This record gives sequence, structure tokens and C-alpha cells, in this order.
Amino acid sequence: MSLYLVRAQYTQQAFQQMLAKPGDREAPAKEMFEAAGVKLHHIWYSGEGEVICIVEGSAVAASTVAMVVKASGALAGVEITELITMKQQVEAMQGAAKVAEKYRPPGK
Repeated sequence: MSLYLVRAQYTQQAFQQMLAKPGDREAPAKEMFEAAGVKLHHIWYSGEGEVICIVEGSAVAASTVAMVVKASGALAGVEITELITMKQQVEAMQGAAKVAEKYRPPGK
């Protein structure tokens, strides 16, 4: 399973609903993530109307979550970024060095 950084903006409609009925959004978010097979590690609110989460799951499960929240109309600008460890980054660099030897840029 991979870790993902999830960022999204609450819509005007969502803010209107939250003002009408204030409440902690962590429990509903956790329930939704779990229903998709995703583990919610952390959730924050930025003060700019942005929700920021660290979650763990598969790429398909992360895409499922994105579809659900976009379709709800409560969140817009949903971005999901897979996070890799520094060890994985070193592996990627080593692989890139090998692939770069075989790559021919346009015009060469």
C-alpha cells in the first residue's frame, strides 16, 4: 500500500452547510475513506478552506475516493499525490540513471 497526500478545497455550498450545522468532519471523512479501503492517518484544515489528509491505500482506492468527493459537490480541486520514501527516491534515481543512458531527446 502507498501513502498519499490528499488536498481539496471546500466549496461555497459546503461552507454554507457547515455554518448551518457545525461539526467535526473527521469521523465522516474516516468512514468514507474506510469504505473505499483507504486508511486515514491524519486530517487537517488549513484556514484557507483546504482539507489536507495523509492516507494509505491503493491507487484504485485513492481514485475511488477522488470520484466520490468530486461527485458530492462538497469539495473541489481534489489533488492526490503518491508519497514515496527517501529510500524509494534513491532507487528511482538509480533506475533513472540507467534509463537516461538509453533515452534520446528530440532532435538527437
